[in-house]
Amino acid sequence: MSSPPAPGTAGPTSPSVALTNLALRRNFFREAARAMSSTAVVPSAPGPGPGPSGGPGGGTEVIQVTNVSPSASSEQMRTLFGFLGKIDELRLFPPDDSPLPVSSRVCFVKFHDPDSAVVAQHLTNTVFVDRALIVVPYAEVKQPTRVVVHKTAFES
Repeated sequence: MSSPPAPGTAGPTSPSVALTNLALRRNFFREAARAMSSTAVVPSAPGPGPGPSGGPGGGTEVIQVTNVSPSASSEQMRTLFGFLGKIDELRLFPPDDSPLPVSSRVCFVKFHDPDSAVVAQHLTNTVFVDRALIVVPYAEVKQPTRVVVHKTAFES
């Protein structure tokens, strides 16, 4: 019989433990986002992206996830980000059925609630499949098409 892992070291965890940890992190970050949004902070200049009323300086409900493993599927991405809130739309480029070999993929997720997009940014550097994800807000309100992704990914 093997002894349990020493404190502070990584040991084998079951999927249910990993999901419970993800749920706890989600709740923590959601509460932190609420606390931060209720704090009266007056920025010196409006930030990028559309605001709550469509004007400048606020959040968006769309996130861009880069460095996605080529072996990750749309369904896996939907499951991961679905823990954070209701997903209105999810697009993975290149699509699951693409015959082209790629070294990395890009995913766009549109949440029903902009707070979920704020919480999702805290998943940056989370290793998913075999890559550390990079999650950033996407300033466009519409989900991008293949042409937009192609242009932004390959133009410097």
